[in-house]
Amino acid sequence: MTYQRIEVSRSDDIVTITLNRPHKLNGVDMAMFDELIDVSRLLRKIVNCER
Repeated sequence: MTYQRIEVSRSDDIVTITLNRPHKLNGVDMAMFDELIDVSRLLRKIVNCER
C-alpha cells in the first residue's frame, strides 16, 4: 500500500516507519494516525505468518 503521510522501509527483520509531514512539523493528524494503524496491522499479520 502507498502511504501519503508516512514512509515504511524494511531491511531484513527491521522495519522503519518515518513520519513524512515536514511542512506540519510531522504533526499527527487523523489521516496519519489511520496510516499508522494500517501499517501496524499489516506488520502484525506479517510477523504472525513468519513465526
